[in-house]
Amino acid sequence: VGRERIRFNYWPQRLVEMSSFQVEISQSVPWNAEKWSMEPPWEYRDGSYGMRVYVGFDRVRNHTDQRACNMYVYSRQSGRLIKCDKDARGKLGMTASGTDYTYGLTVIVDDVEGKLPLNPTKQDIAFGERDHGDVHEDNLNIWAGSVTKMFYQYHLKKYANKHELSNKIKEFGKDQIESTVKAIDESKFTTYTYTPATYQKRSIQIRLGTVEEHRGPDTKMVLIRSNAPRKKQKLSHAMPAISHQQYEPVYRDEMAARA
Repeated sequence: VGRERIRFNYWPQRLVEMSSFQVEISQSVPWNAEKWSMEPPWEYRDGSYGMRVYVGFDRVRNHTDQRACNMYVYSRQSGRLIKCDKDARGKLGMTASGTDYTYGLTVIVDDVEGKLPLNPTKQDIAFGERDHGDVHEDNLNIWAGSVTKMFYQYHLKKYANKHELSNKIKEFGKDQIESTVKAIDESKFTTYTYTPATYQKRSIQIRLGTVEEHRGPDTKMVLIRSNAPRKKQKLSHAMPAISHQQYEPVYRDEMAARA
């Protein structure tokens, strides 16, 4: 219980720049109980648990009018998706108007330690039924939002404007890829090192100047900086990492209905 294997065959074939973040969530101590930099204070970290957050751009949704930031929560207790927010920008502390934080931006919360409180049927999150549930929920949302904002701004900075970013994502097509995908726990997606800090106790800020990217071999679709040299990549794997310039879709649309 709490460690069910979850297969995300759907997402690695669909998300451009699929990346993995590990954040620490306290169930009882607020993230902004005091100001901090580099890492939360000991009082927050003591008794906290690890939550895995995946972020990427859904190339299929970016071809539709449903491009706002979606958030999906998967529970290891129930072994399945338990919650989906179709526009999570407000919940995650992002600008919730216009085209900011859109283009199919997708957040996947993987409760790897099975710590999210569920209702009796294990079909929804039940923060309100636990002591300090509001604190637990706020800590989850602030961390998920902080790494998602950093991810979006980091990749937006590669291009002249948001329109160019959207067009680069669209170049990966909208049909489903035929390929074999590993179980999520066996996959190595792109990760980042960064320095977080509280900002006036209202948000957790990650300055782009502190961000260092670590390319993961299982992140298959990557965005190349518009001014970066394009290098040909060796096609030695079943589904190699590819840039939008090299992408030649061989697809099927069998999963599109799940969008």
